[in-house]
Parts: sequence; C-alpha cells; structure tokens
Amino acid sequence: MPILYCSPGDNSNKIKGIKIYPVLREGFNISDIRHIISETGLNAIFYPPYEGKKCYYPGSKFLVYDSANSILSLQQKIKTAGIQSGMICQVFYDKDTFDEKEYLRAVDDKGSTLPQGWQKMICPSDSNYKEYKLDIIEEVAGLFKPDYILLDFVRYPVFWEEIKIQDREKDIREYCFCERCREKFSGKMNLTEILSCETILKSKKSLWVNYKAGIISSFLSDCNKRIKKASPNTEIIVNVIPWKDNFGDNALMNIAGQNLEMMNKFVDYFSPMIYSEMIGADESYAGELISELSEKDYSIVPAIKLPEKMGDIHRFKAEFNDVFSEKTDGAIFFHYDILKKCFDKKPELFSLIKGYP
Repeated sequence: MPILYCSPGDNSNKIKGIKIYPVLREGFNISDIRHIISETGLNAIFYPPYEGKKCYYPGSKFLVYDSANSILSLQQKIKTAGIQSGMICQVFYDKDTFDEKEYLRAVDDKGSTLPQGWQKMICPSDSNYKEYKLDIIEEVAGLFKPDYILLDFVRYPVFWEEIKIQDREKDIREYCFCERCREKFSGKMNLTEILSCETILKSKKSLWVNYKAGIISSFLSDCNKRIKKASPNTEIIVNVIPWKDNFGDNALMNIAGQNLEMMNKFVDYFSPMIYSEMIGADESYAGELISELSEKDYSIVPAIKLPEKMGDIHRFKAEFNDVFSEKTDGAIFFHYDILKKCFDKKPELFSLIKGYP
C-alpha cells in the first residue's frame, strides 16, 4: 500500500514507530507486541532484516539465514494487523566484514584501524563493498516491499554516543585515510602522487570534506535508485548524528561526511538520533535541533530513547512534545525491549504515547 505524504503538523499520518532488534528480544512474543501496539497506538515497527553476514529471512543470494531469529512470522503479523513495516538496513557498520577483511577497515588520522568501541566500521570508498550492500538492500526492498527502509550507519566512523555535546572542541578521530581513499581523493585532483594524511588535513581540508560528503551522498543516490526500482512505494529514512551545525565546527559534515543538503535529494526523511541523556544534552536540546533542521525544510522523523528509569519520565515528556510538534513527521522510539519493561510500571508513559496523534 502506498504511503501518503503528510506535511508536518498533519497528525493523522505521522509516523509513530518503535525499533525492535532480534539481538535484544529475549522472551520475544508476537502476542505481546500486538497488545502493546494496541495500547500505545504505535503505527510502525522497524527491525533489521540482517546484521553482518546473517539475515533473518530465507532465500538470500548474499547472506546466511539465521532461522533462530527469523522475522517471517513478525512480518506476516504486521501485515495482517495493518501496521506499517520499516527495515533497518546497516551500511558501513559490518562487524563480520571488519573481522574477516582487514583491508576494508576504516583508517583514522593516526593510521589506526582499531574500532571505536563496538562500532566496527568499513571504509566508505570501496566500490565492491558498496555494491555488496546495495545488492542486499535491493533484495530486502524487493522481497518485503516495506513501507520504509531506514538506512543506518551511512556515514564515516565516529562514536558519537560517547561524545558529550559540551565537548565541542574535543579532538574527534577523523576517517578514512586508507591508501584507497587517499588515492581516489588525489586522483580527483588529477595528481599522480598519493597525498598523505598530514598534507590532506593541512592544505586540502575543504576539498577533503567535500570529497567525503560526495562519497556518502553518491551512495544514497545509488540506494534510492535500487530501492525505488525494487519497491516504488517504499520511503527512505536515513539516520543522522544528532549534532547541530555549531558542534565541532560542523562536525556532522566535516567528520561524519553527512552533508544533509546533498543527502536530502535522495531520501524522504532524516531521523536524527536524539538520545539526549546519552550525549549529555538537557531536555531543550531536542526542540533546538528539530527547529534548526525544520528551518531548512527537511522532513524529519526523530528517534528518541524511551526512559529506562522513573526519573527519566520528565525529560521524556519534554522531548516528546518537541518530536511530535508541527515541525516533524512523527518519531521512532528506541526501543521495544524498554517499552515492554515499562508496560506495568509506567502506565503514564503509554497514555502519553497513545495521546499522539
């Protein structure tokens, strides 16, 4: 069924989604999901069809089927209930490829390929890897015809979850300076020599930033073509780091390579992951970021984290009013396991969510 576009402020069609991850679903029960959905008025479920080299559906041409975490029953129940489905497709985060193919690991400005925490990120410039991911995403779109595909990790490596917004002057590791990236960048400038990391950062920084943004937006362009070919009515959402323009001298573009103006041509919605407590932001931050993005006429479906402790309810209520304002097209909650644990303990949370739209 095609999704009707709704303008910000039109509550009747706002996305009100929840993320479910197979790796988090101990005691997973579809009946519980249906009950909780009915109690909250959620209208969309987002879940990953694959992670690394494992997929949660049979018949893949590219991945190994993990039947223990199959999404087939969930997918069927979602369709029967008339709930919208969203597939979370990870791109440059791939722990299996990272572990198996050292030459694809992203290299930072110190020459290190060590991952940042659990985020095992792949170099975004490798053509073969990108084609591999495009094939998988097109397969998912064609097999499931989801209402949404939520593209995750479409960026250069940065462990933003551990960077507080107060640390705007912090020296953030920059990527990717592997020989492949430096050779492609040098070639763009018609140079025969491969520039060093030091030379790039010292004298070619603005060109380097534009080059990285081009890599990301070009990949999104290819994604758009593949997805729309396989499933014309599927809408594309892309996760973006929740940084305002003034953070780290526009680190969103300079470090992560996410130039929203360039990316906007190829997606239907941006989803800034506004996990405020995680990044040390106060309860006003969500509204400020949403205002900044909406002033640029972007369609926004923010992701916000559900409160795990009773003391977080006040913060969540303040953020909730901002994310369901006239400036957004809805919100996606992170994540189902938290919501399930809240069911008996925080009835006011369910009433709040059900009240919108």
